[in-house]
Amino acid sequence: MTTRRTTPSGSWTSRGRWTSDWPAGLIAVGDAVATLNPLYGQGMTVAALEAELLRNHTDFSAEGVKAFQAALAKVVAGPFGMSARADAQWSPEFKPGLMNKVMDRWQVALTQDVDMVRRFLSVMHLQAPPTSLLSPSALWKLRKATVNA
Repeated sequence: MTTRRTTPSGSWTSRGRWTSDWPAGLIAVGDAVATLNPLYGQGMTVAALEAELLRNHTDFSAEGVKAFQAALAKVVAGPFGMSARADAQWSPEFKPGLMNKVMDRWQVALTQDVDMVRRFLSVMHLQAPPTSLLSPSALWKLRKATVNA
């Protein structure tokens, strides 16, 4: 089964529910899996990570292809999730949740703490996972971030 998630400027086609008749040797990569908003500059990095994953993959049997696609979904999930959350704010149906409040605090912290800038850029440049923005030390600094009037 194929499902498609779409944002204002990107989409992710999930082939996570594979059928037993998926042909061996056939894989999906690049824009066939996900298109990312070019505003965030992550597309080429994701493509390089996908190419590295493909270079290291050796089993192109039907089961091996399923394993490859599952690993590929993990590569795409972080960047797609970050850009989709950011893009969702432009939708008329947008309803802010807890993560939006956290990211609002991040925007304040980025103006006040160079370490927070480094952490954020590491995630945006795909050198660190998005979960690193929620580490205990980062959350402590977010708690202290305040808007100076």
